[in-house]
Amino acid sequence: HDYRVMRADRGFFCLPEVDIKIPLAPGMNSLIKCRLSPTVFRDAVLTGKRIGGLEAKSLAIVDEAAPPDQVLPKAMELAAGLAAKDRKIFGTLKREMYREPIDLLERGVVDWGAFEGKS
Repeated sequence: HDYRVMRADRGFFCLPEVDIKIPLAPGMNSLIKCRLSPTVFRDAVLTGKRIGGLEAKSLAIVDEAAPPDQVLPKAMELAAGLAAKDRKIFGTLKREMYREPIDLLERGVVDWGAFEGKS
C-alpha cells in the first residue's frame, strides 16, 4: 500500500515474529525495511510491540490516523490526489522503488540462515 490510513482509536500495527518465534522471510524483511525508518524498523521487529493509530502516525508507519467516520473519506482524499497520474509511469516508478523486495518475493527466496526453530 502506497498510502495508509488507520483508525486513531482502534487497531494496531505489529510485527509479532519475535514473540511467536518465526523469522521474517527475506522478501518481507526487505519490503518492511523499505517502508519504515531504520529506527522504527528495528524497534518493530525486535520488540513485537503493538502500535496504535496515533503512535503509528507519529512514527510515519501510517499517513493518517483518523476517527472511525473519517477513515474512508481520508483514504479517498489521498487516492483522489493520485488518480490523475499516469498509471504506466506510476507502476514503473513503484517497481523501481521496491526492486529488491519485489525480486525476493517473486523468487520466493526463503533463506533463514541459522534459524532452527529453537525456543
